[in-house]
Amino acid sequence: MTTGGERRILRHGTTRQRAEAILKDGPNPNFVEPGSSLRAKGFSTSDVQGPYAVGSPEQYAAGKASLFPTEGGPAILEVEVPKEIANLATDVGGEVRFEPGSGLRELLDSWPDLPKRILLP
Repeated sequence: MTTGGERRILRHGTTRQRAEAILKDGPNPNFVEPGSSLRAKGFSTSDVQGPYAVGSPEQYAAGKASLFPTEGGPAILEVEVPKEIANLATDVGGEVRFEPGSGLRELLDSWPDLPKRILLP
């Protein structure tokens, strides 16, 4: 359960199919992309205004959509995360990454209560 306090608006660039799954069930650290054997292990986001370590969420979403054309096109998952949880994540060059021991459990525990939406660029 989360408290009222300040929130950070974070965005995750992906495909529409993946955004809908994350919106519903939360980030899946065991997710494996088709054709890969590597687990996600965490959840990468960035602040709305950047900076962007690997491109903006819109650029990242466009790239994912071109790699996986049957997944509904590009989408941005936007989520408002309490600062006390967001501050647990690793923040390097603008990538706010939630991993085990770095805010992932706290993010998943609070997921049902967080304001979130899907944006279609």
